[in-house]
Amino acid sequence: MERLRRLDRRFGDRMYIIAGLSPEVAQRTGNSLQRIKDLPRAIYCLPGFSRSDDALYVSEDYLRIIRDVASLIMLSLAKTKKDSVPIITPSRVFLLFISSTDGANLYLLKNFEFFAYPVMMPTPDEQTVKWRHNPDLVLEAVVSCIRNIMEFTPDINFVINEISQRLRKTPLALPATNFHETNDTPLRIYFRELALAGTWSDIEERLHVRRYTKDDLPDARGIGPRGVSAFTDARGLIFVPPPPELWHAVLRELRTFNNLTVLHNKMNEMYRLGIPVIEGFHYDAQLRGGRQFTNVQLTCCESGEKDSKGWVYANIYPNDFVREG
Repeated sequence: MERLRRLDRRFGDRMYIIAGLSPEVAQRTGNSLQRIKDLPRAIYCLPGFSRSDDALYVSEDYLRIIRDVASLIMLSLAKTKKDSVPIITPSRVFLLFISSTDGANLYLLKNFEFFAYPVMMPTPDEQTVKWRHNPDLVLEAVVSCIRNIMEFTPDINFVINEISQRLRKTPLALPATNFHETNDTPLRIYFRELALAGTWSDIEERLHVRRYTKDDLPDARGIGPRGVSAFTDARGLIFVPPPPELWHAVLRELRTFNNLTVLHNKMNEMYRLGIPVIEGFHYDAQLRGGRQFTNVQLTCCESGEKDSKGWVYANIYPNDFVREG
């Protein structure tokens, strides 16, 4: 962990998390990567374990792994005790995972969504199980993949631009649980499809923004004469992004690093697809015409189902933290 706390400024303070390898291969790959001078220093190989010859799963001590990664990023927000110089906060967090047909891919995506940008590692042939146990082939593929990411592919560029420059306008920042793509399907399911396909730009063809006026949303804050652009889910809930001066700042502090749910919520508060989210950004979710909620199901990432009956609008953050507006 010590070497990971000193992220290298030369490489844009990017973090690479490599998952889906056996413990032996993960250790050898990590050691080899550190000796390649033109690669970033912040590369973390997560060990897995093999239950059979054809099934590789992530390790059962997953809590420790997430705790290590979360601790690293949280510590980067503090100052070092030695010289009081701020440690660099990762500006990109990439999850590189080994292609698998045994369910490990989906398991990894569920546990890392949405604070890391997922990249499925290409395999040299169809014998994935044998390939990922070959340290030389794994190292070659990992190095190629990292260098490809460092050059920023069009899809990575799309995500970086959306989160960094168009946070209020992009569908990529919508809360994955409380925005319903269909009446009974949260956006989370579609996000996983995009993650597996690696085509995030396709989301613009599926989710469309429209403009609302003050007459449409009488209780909305910060709406100018030209109205406001917002996404509407299948239930008619309108996710209005208020202007920055109305964002509610959230203190990035944790009292415990031993609760996996708390760590996930905190990481998803700080990052979306590996890109930092500005503190306080949220949506004022409301119904058209200022109608009160009667049967609107909302789920908070911290407190679970919310009784929203009678609410005029709800503050919903990208990590699905919910409270009455």
